[in-house]
Amino acid sequence: MIRLEGVSVRFGSEVVLDELNLTLEPQSATAIIGVSGCGKTTLLKVMAGLLRPDQGRVSLEAGSSLILQSLGLFPWKTVRDNVTVALEPLGVIGVEAERRTNEVLAELGLTEVAGKFPGQLSGGQAQRTAIARALVRRSQLLLMDEPSASLDALTREDFQDLVLQLHRTHPSTLVVVTHGIEEAVVLGQTILVMTKAAQPRRLVNPLFGLPDLRSDPRFGPFCQLVRQALLPVAASVVPE
Repeated sequence: MIRLEGVSVRFGSEVVLDELNLTLEPQSATAIIGVSGCGKTTLLKVMAGLLRPDQGRVSLEAGSSLILQSLGLFPWKTVRDNVTVALEPLGVIGVEAERRTNEVLAELGLTEVAGKFPGQLSGGQAQRTAIARALVRRSQLLLMDEPSASLDALTREDFQDLVLQLHRTHPSTLVVVTHGIEEAVVLGQTILVMTKAAQPRRLVNPLFGLPDLRSDPRFGPFCQLVRQALLPVAASVVPE
């Protein structure tokens, strides 16, 4: 369960989140979308416990993992070590750490590249490594900030399918910040359309989890519905 009650965040005189109220149910999947500067990443950092709001109350599930757009992989560590290091703060070391790391690497198809460094990986492999690091912690809350922004179209779809598969096999509360309308529809059981310093508009996605979702005749029209929900937000932003 994630509950935000009257949460406000200001940076100087700028109000980014203004008395935000939000409840996300356990094991739900939420996509957050909106134009740049509307507070999406700020909200994610509040959920991750990395940013304390200026006012309001935040109630979160114990145990969370945050995957930033930059992924945050240590370039001097191998894939295996990047995953194993996530267990150290939990006190999981030695044989147990090795076992859990090997299981996650195998599940995500990373065993063959376990000895490589991040600079030697493809974009998809780097994304999988970041997910493996979160998965090995067995977190109940998985937060992602534009996780597929740097991927090509086909790799992006593969990545989205992987996230959905892991959400089914390892139930947790999933929150994904994205600029992509299609990605929001694929990954969001609920889609929150954010406006700066305002309550987000909540769209329930009736297509979430359907097999071959992108080929469903309702996919395009629902993407258009999300696009229309964004238009008033985009129109209110004055170009620089």
